[in-house]
Amino acid sequence: MNKSDGKFNFTVFFNKWGIYIILLIMVVISAIASPNFLTISNILSVLRQSTPTILLAFAAMFLMISGNMDLGAGAGLAFSGIASLVAYTTSGSMIVGLIVGILAGILVGVVNGVITAYLAVPSFIVTLATDLIVRGLIMMYTGGQAITKTDNFSIIGQGYVGAIPIPIIITIVIAVISWFILRNTTLGRKFYAIGGNPEAAKAACIDVKKTIVQSYVLAGALTAVSGIVLISRLNSGTPTAGDGYALDAIASTVIGGSSLAGGVGTATGTLAGAIIMGLISNILNLVGVQSYVQKVVKGIIIILAVVMDVQSKKKKA
Repeated sequence: MNKSDGKFNFTVFFNKWGIYIILLIMVVISAIASPNFLTISNILSVLRQSTPTILLAFAAMFLMISGNMDLGAGAGLAFSGIASLVAYTTSGSMIVGLIVGILAGILVGVVNGVITAYLAVPSFIVTLATDLIVRGLIMMYTGGQAITKTDNFSIIGQGYVGAIPIPIIITIVIAVISWFILRNTTLGRKFYAIGGNPEAAKAACIDVKKTIVQSYVLAGALTAVSGIVLISRLNSGTPTAGDGYALDAIASTVIGGSSLAGGVGTATGTLAGAIIMGLISNILNLVGVQSYVQKVVKGIIIILAVVMDVQSKKKKA
């Protein structure tokens, strides 16, 4: 309802609930396309396969809310996952492997954040450059070959706690933490402030540069978790892992209601957007659409999502 005149306002309603309506429609379409879609085993399988993209979408969300982005997240994902795998197989300790992997992701995040914030280089340029650097380093280390000595590393991506896949449990934990940071912490409010109006944030005594670096550190840690889950699920340290995932993550975030202009976004919307992207891939696979055609479809979806974001900003202005 529109509070000013008591009449139903479709625009306000859709802006608030549209993403969840679209998710419901996607579920219905998937159920029609495949009678087995609504089985518990299939739903868990789809969510498990979507976990790396969902986690990467949360990383993109924090950056986008703070007015930045990471176009090299796919490389950071591969770098962190392979670093974690190598540390695990070398030390024999899962804890050491996880710590090294997360530190690797944070390292990439710090580099991106410092260059973006303190050298005033646009984030898309910085992250494109680090994408090339990190991919090159991965290729140099692996010689372009997959690391297949994995021991029991696969338990993270393929294991279960009871009947629930471990990746889904990780996704739930990260989703709750992300929601809490945005809704209940000073850091989350700072992200919104610097993304919405950096000058006003400065006037409010917020250290904008430091906060940008913090957003990249957080995104780097989440990217690392995504990489660890993906490499573990593949049970192989593939140098090309995560290729194309950055755009999927950004698309998921924009579909979920985050704005490329910064200052807008929610954890629940991002989760819904990422699940929608996963369902789109699932539907395309179910109907036998070839992988290169799927890239065309996803590209169109990204364009439409960005156009909707731009038009929404124009109407608000």
